[in-house]
Amino acid sequence: MGQYHGIFNLDKKEMVFPHELGFGAKQWEHTGFAGSLSDVLYALCAFQVNRGGGDFANDGGIFKGRWHGDRVAVVGDYAAFGDLPTAWNDAFVDHEYNGETSKVFNMARTDEDGTEPFFHDIGDEIRASVAALWEKEPEKLMSLRQKYDSVQFVLLRAIRMTASSR
Repeated sequence: MGQYHGIFNLDKKEMVFPHELGFGAKQWEHTGFAGSLSDVLYALCAFQVNRGGGDFANDGGIFKGRWHGDRVAVVGDYAAFGDLPTAWNDAFVDHEYNGETSKVFNMARTDEDGTEPFFHDIGDEIRASVAALWEKEPEKLMSLRQKYDSVQFVLLRAIRMTASSR
């Protein structure tokens, strides 16, 4: 199946999980195209203020520069306790499997016991900025959750299929 990765900000306790922007979650699926997850990480960490031509537009910190100067890492769901600096230890939770308990990196939207996750996924908050910056159609950046939940997506797909069959 492979390892799924996300980008995480320890200081703000925020994350971007690729599926929330319509991307694949494996490393090879994060690079090599305009508006990739690598580009998203770059924009999140860029200096917010424009100081010359060619800078991304300043959106007031919603997206561009939101993580500037923060402790940020790309972490996979196979991360083991001790792989990251000790400051990240609180991001690991006890997980029981087959009677054994181990520490696993908490990438979940909600903890198994129903408590809030360690990281808040900001995919919904930055989606419009990502679409605008790289001139992508917003529905192509819909999260997998949104795609399967959205009647609009189903209708758009039906319209496109009808149009392509003509």
